[in-house]
Amino acid sequence: MFILLTIFSILYIAEVLLLLKGLCSLPQSGASSGSRFSVIIAARNEEKNLPFCLDCVFKQSIDSERYEVIVVNDRSCDRTAEIVSDYSFRFSNLTLINIKETPAGISSKKHAVYPYSNRSSG
Repeated sequence: MFILLTIFSILYIAEVLLLLKGLCSLPQSGASSGSRFSVIIAARNEEKNLPFCLDCVFKQSIDSERYEVIVVNDRSCDRTAEIVSDYSFRFSNLTLINIKETPAGISSKKHAVYPYSNRSSG
């Protein structure tokens, strides 16, 4: 019984050491991996929800140089565009795109996201 316990203890210690080695080899948080990504937000009359959404996006611990945020305003009748403009003064990685019309046969959200995903840098 003592030998079995000793073997399991040695295996357990070896596994913990391997896990620690793996954790130490991970890049530090905030370290740039060189990859960049884009967050595209389709918005229509979202003045009530947009501030919370943008606050959540910009509170991330990721360096702002690694991502861009594109808000596609789909003909809002409220303060959506104004809110995004206000945020863009504080966050240089935020872009506002205003859609004037949607082509026939394409849903508004699809038109708001797809064409601008091709223009994104991430």
